[in-house]
Amino acid sequence: MHSSYVKNIAGLIRAELTRPLPGEKSHIKMFPSTRKPQDESAPFQQGGVLILLYPDNGALTTVFMKRVEDNTPHSGQISFPGGRTEPADSSPQDTALRETEEELGIKASGIEVIGCLTALQIHVSNMEVTPFIGFFYERPQFNPCSREVDYLIEARLTDLLDPRIIENKSLVSRDNKLSIPFYNVWGNHIWGATAMILSEFLDILTGNQDLVKLIR
Repeated sequence: MHSSYVKNIAGLIRAELTRPLPGEKSHIKMFPSTRKPQDESAPFQQGGVLILLYPDNGALTTVFMKRVEDNTPHSGQISFPGGRTEPADSSPQDTALRETEEELGIKASGIEVIGCLTALQIHVSNMEVTPFIGFFYERPQFNPCSREVDYLIEARLTDLLDPRIIENKSLVSRDNKLSIPFYNVWGNHIWGATAMILSEFLDILTGNQDLVKLIR
């Protein structure tokens, strides 16, 4: 997969990100049955995450990380790299790039950010997270931070676009039966805010069939 080919795809995705975003229409597909609509008046702290795209063995690929078990609100969960905006960050985009460098061990200077998705409120951590889309035009050499990252999960976009990876699991909490939708990626369950972000990104891709044909 030549860099010019990847840059062509990046340009098409960039153009799609300038159009009205699907936002909650995409998010709601992956809502747990107990999740409430977003309360835009709540005083959430800002944060940023990054959907990192790069070529690998002829396929456009992204990466998730399984967080270590450390008793924090997102302990042990699977997510995109990112986190809470710190005072030294000038914007959520800077947060996403800084956290990606710290967590994945790659140079943020090599990432081209082409746009962002709809901000999403995460109540368990009192954060409003903006997801950014970034391209690395060759396969990165990952060196994940062992204090924060248990392991990485790489997935081709062609696999993520397969609707058969969406499953549901049922849980019982306080005598209530809950239905939790998730993406099953190589046996890893991606749910919650990360699944909602991924849902919007995939909906943007599938909204342009020429783009889907290039990716596949």
